[in-house]
Amino acid sequence: MSFVRESKFRHVFGEQWKTKYEDIQLATKATESAGVRANGKFIAVPWMGGGGPLAILPAQRLGKVPRDLPKITGHTGPVLDFEFSPFDDNMLASASEDHTIKAWSIPDEGLRENMRDSVATFDGHGKKVLFCTFNPAAAGVIASASYDMTCKVWNLQAQQEAFSLHVPDQMLSLRWNYLGSLLGGTCKDKKAYVMDPRSGDMATTFAAHESTKASKLIWLGGPDSADDCHRIVTTGFSKQTDRQVGLWDIRMLQPSSSGACKPLLMLTLDQGAAALYPHYDAGTGMLYIVGKGDATVRYFEVARDAQELHFLSQFSSPSTQKGFDFVPKRAVDVSRHEVMRGLKLESSCLQPISFRVPRLSEAFQDDLFPDCPAITPAMQAEDWTAGIEAQGPLLQSMRPAGGETAGASAALLATASTSKAMPMTRCGSGGSSGTFKVGNRVDVMLRGVPQPGTVQYVGDVDHQVGVWIGVALAEEEGEHDGSAAGRRYFECPPRHGIFVRASQLTALREASPDHSAATEIAALKADLARVRKECAEERNKAAAFKSDSEEKRSQNAKVSAALEAAQKRAECLQEQLTNSEAQRVDLEERLSKAAAREEALRKELEEARRPLAKNSAIVSEVGPTNGNAVAAACAELAQADAGRGAQPLPRPPRGPAQNKVLTYKEQRELERQALEDRLSAPADFQGRGSELTEAEREVIERKGTEAAGSGEYNTFAPQRGYFACRKCGRPLYSCEAKFKSGCGWPAFDKCYSNSIVPKPEDDGTGRIEITCAGCGGHLGHIFVETASHDKKRSDQRHCANSLALQYIKDDPPAGTSAETVLDLAPRRSSRSDATDRNAMELTPKLVEQTRAPCGACPTRLPGSGVVGSAAGATAGAEYQVDLGGFDRLVRALERSADRFAPAVAAEAAAVGSGSREAGLGNGTDDSINLAPFQNLVKRIEHAAEHLIA
Repeated sequence: MSFVRESKFRHVFGEQWKTKYEDIQLATKATESAGVRANGKFIAVPWMGGGGPLAILPAQRLGKVPRDLPKITGHTGPVLDFEFSPFDDNMLASASEDHTIKAWSIPDEGLRENMRDSVATFDGHGKKVLFCTFNPAAAGVIASASYDMTCKVWNLQAQQEAFSLHVPDQMLSLRWNYLGSLLGGTCKDKKAYVMDPRSGDMATTFAAHESTKASKLIWLGGPDSADDCHRIVTTGFSKQTDRQVGLWDIRMLQPSSSGACKPLLMLTLDQGAAALYPHYDAGTGMLYIVGKGDATVRYFEVARDAQELHFLSQFSSPSTQKGFDFVPKRAVDVSRHEVMRGLKLESSCLQPISFRVPRLSEAFQDDLFPDCPAITPAMQAEDWTAGIEAQGPLLQSMRPAGGETAGASAALLATASTSKAMPMTRCGSGGSSGTFKVGNRVDVMLRGVPQPGTVQYVGDVDHQVGVWIGVALAEEEGEHDGSAAGRRYFECPPRHGIFVRASQLTALREASPDHSAATEIAALKADLARVRKECAEERNKAAAFKSDSEEKRSQNAKVSAALEAAQKRAECLQEQLTNSEAQRVDLEERLSKAAAREEALRKELEEARRPLAKNSAIVSEVGPTNGNAVAAACAELAQADAGRGAQPLPRPPRGPAQNKVLTYKEQRELERQALEDRLSAPADFQGRGSELTEAEREVIERKGTEAAGSGEYNTFAPQRGYFACRKCGRPLYSCEAKFKSGCGWPAFDKCYSNSIVPKPEDDGTGRIEITCAGCGGHLGHIFVETASHDKKRSDQRHCANSLALQYIKDDPPAGTSAETVLDLAPRRSSRSDATDRNAMELTPKLVEQTRAPCGACPTRLPGSGVVGSAAGATAGAEYQVDLGGFDRLVRALERSADRFAPAVAAEAAAVGSGSREAGLGNGTDDSINLAPFQNLVKRIEHAAEHLIA
């Protein structure tokens, strides 16, 4: 790194603004872009949120950013890069992970609401888009790079793809050159590429830096040096993570002995992990190097006559930067000698930084501010795509409107404007006061020599320097005779010509006749009066503002006092409300206790009145003849009442009670009635038939079972009505038959006669299914158990599904039979031949085995009998029958008949007698119907432990 040579930019310093953009909610997505973009009108920042929103901030509105700031929300993925158009401050392009590039037109007043609709959308990339950048010379030309290893150029005006190139690896940067003819970029393969998009060729490729970490590229070049347009600056890392800055000339890229191209210059700055982002100012020839995560900005001066970068200085701040960008050169403040303005993006704010050249003069500095790229494009997109070459962007003067241009820069202070007479407020040595008009002849001091000239232009008022006056020198008057050459010197505002300072104006020549000392004095007096009047007006405004401020202050004090009083009142009311609520709760408890006490007193009174009724009956039996006995009985009753302290029965109220408080029982009664009304079907309910839901069909038609505790009638205990079949509407149970069993399903102890049909299950479980006698629908199961509930009226428990029942609050239809207990005793029925095949024929030898004592081992007998089956008969088979258990079971049933219900005892006796009548002991070959025995065994297997000791 060389020492700083003498330069007009050697003392450039950075200065943070006192105000900044605060409360920035920066997106957390890490990208390869600068992180913030700005022009003289707007600032774009990626905002936190889903879909990749972009916040648009007005450049002149500093301070806290509103929380409800409108944003651009048209992308469906995070935004990876974005850039403002150099020719339209309202045009913004953005590239996103959703594989698209969108162009947005921002209103002049900024966003009033979220913007979702773009003016153009390009979706030619197959993967997420990393970069997008505008052409600096042609309007509406955008270049983009994507993860799909392509670089495309888009025609914004035609909204179509213009050119496409393939790149060998992922792009890390993409920039246009100054002329807008070539694209340059760095890739992850450690190389830099120079591309000609219109020809589709790679113009140059060279190895830039040794590391694969992020490297960046920027083109040099400007209007004053054609050679600079071929030079490139790259930033990257060495193998030892040294951060480097390289200077290259694409015309001089010759491979060295190692095979790598040799740069013009390679500087090592420091060691770090953050990528370096370069920015070049073509007007001043300064190169700015900014690192993400750093707190410094380094700036160099690029030597145009040598292959060197001269370090100037650096700007440091306490906080690190998440991103950094520079505004266009036409947006800087030339009155403060601001050669560049940057925007430092921090974690929660955006800090403007001015880079200034310290100079005492407040006049425009031509050497610091040469012409900069104009907002007018050099060509349109159609011309560029057709192959027309541009000589670079069009230029515009940086001199403020109404200010001086190239030549003798000075300020001539005046108080009037336009082409009318303008009184002078300051004059140079030897000069006199007067007014200026177009055509006046004046003397101008140039380089210490007075030069005669003619006033050719009187500009508008500039609030900083007054009025600018253009003067044509005498030797150039021939060029200002009204010809085209003369007119071009004094365009409005003039781009070229001679402008004078007050110190350079020496005297007026051939002044107008009205130019005199008296006129000048009168003008000065008028100016003084005007200034005094303005001062008085400002003084009055200040007094009025002070008065308004005092009045507002007093009003604020009153409002504050009123608010404080209202707050105290609200606190008092809240306390009163709390006390009232406590009193109400206490009163309700007292009322409840009083109602309970009243009920107890009524019961005591009824107990006390019973002897009175008994005595009245005795009196009626005794008759009127025995008055003494009646009197004695009445006296005895009165004495008994007095001993118990009985009170007379209170009279009922004559009218309806007003504001009567319901007791707990009354409230529960109302709730029960409301529940019955809600669950009840109409009185003319005829069943749902084919309108059953899928869950109801699963239970009724496919014998399913609802989950325990899930039925709506599980804990429902109505005091009126009945339950019917949900499918056909046949009455099944009365409300008195329902009781709470705790099994998880509705339980009933009785049913209407001929309403339910019991059927033994054929799955071997021994359970008995209950079905509707009307439609045959499955209802549930029935169980025989000891009564364990006060309300239960039988030993049967009908366990039914709520989905198979329908409650009706009205009385059952006329003709409904009375309630009954189901007869569960199995009945003998005539069997067909196919069913009789399941019977076993016993031989005389089998009968003898039956008479064996209890506990005898089963005996294998050679049988001559026949065992029937569905497939046919098997003759001559051997059978092994354990008759000891059967005999013991039958005898135990006979001994314990008094323990069984009548139906079970009768069935046991029937099985016992049937077995003996079948030939057990008579030596005949008779058969036994084993079906009743099997049913009985299944039913008593759970009670066998209690029946057999």
